[in-house]
Amino acid sequence: MKILLIVVAVLAVLVLGKVLLDDKDSQPSPSTTATETPDSPAAEVTEESSKADLIQVNSPKTGDQITSPVIITGKARGVWYFEASFPITILDETGRALGRGHAEAKSDWMTSEFVPFTALITFTQPTTKTGTILLEKDNPSGLPEKADSIEILIKF
Repeated sequence: MKILLIVVAVLAVLVLGKVLLDDKDSQPSPSTTATETPDSPAAEVTEESSKADLIQVNSPKTGDQITSPVIITGKARGVWYFEASFPITILDETGRALGRGHAEAKSDWMTSEFVPFTALITFTQPTTKTGTILLEKDNPSGLPEKADSIEILIKF
């Protein structure tokens, strides 16, 4: 009788373990989403789209042709600003700075919400056909862990 109870207990533990393992295997893995399967590549994520919850540029858009001076507009969360502004640099394709300036908040920047901005940046004549607009989160602390930026690829 004692042996029968031990056998039943062991079988119960094995059955319970199997049920729990099967339930765990039926859960989707954290790396798989509804739009991504192991057989299909994930949608391409650009720098702009990955930071869209922090900053969004309305104009110019990626691939647009710009001339000096350029007006840059968009909106950024209040944390992107310091004292109602953040730095912008126009670079040629070699990374040489052609012009610098600041975007200015168009309303109260002391919020976690989006705040519209505009900037007028004058830059020198480029020697390359393409370049970048670099919009940097203002970081008066200078701490690397608080730095952030996005780049908009443009044509001259």
